[in-house]
Amino acid sequence: MVFAAEKSTHPGNSVGATPGWGSYSDLWVATAEGAHAWQLTDVPTDRDHGTIIPEFSPDGRLLAWTERMAAGQLLRPDRFAGFYALARRVVAQWHPADSTPDPALVEDQAIAILAFVNGVMMTFVAGQPAVDTTENLDRLIEGVIAGVAHVRRE
Repeated sequence: MVFAAEKSTHPGNSVGATPGWGSYSDLWVATAEGAHAWQLTDVPTDRDHGTIIPEFSPDGRLLAWTERMAAGQLLRPDRFAGFYALARRVVAQWHPADSTPDPALVEDQAIAILAFVNGVMMTFVAGQPAVDTTENLDRLIEGVIAGVAHVRRE
């Protein structure tokens, strides 16, 4: 199992580490029974950085996550939920293993996924989650990726 966890020590309180917001958090992986855990990331310990939304690829071989790079600013709509760097290589892993996707396509897909994930997060903040299972989230992410590829072909 993989999860985001609040750093054991950081400035301020735990509000910024609220799940889905992303500050002061790293990724961890643990055995199914929880007997052993390993830290996967070690992002800077400040309110700008953290990791959220870890997700295994459909075949379980690769792991994707979103990394927060700058804190949100409530009065700026373009920075409300903060900036996240969605690793382009992780988006690329959703493409067939025997292909080399066009970097421009991967960039467009990463932007679309970022917008989608931020929208999903806002439904949780509003108390009306739009996605209720990881399977549903996987299906929707695949749809966004496929949709961007389809639109670029037209």
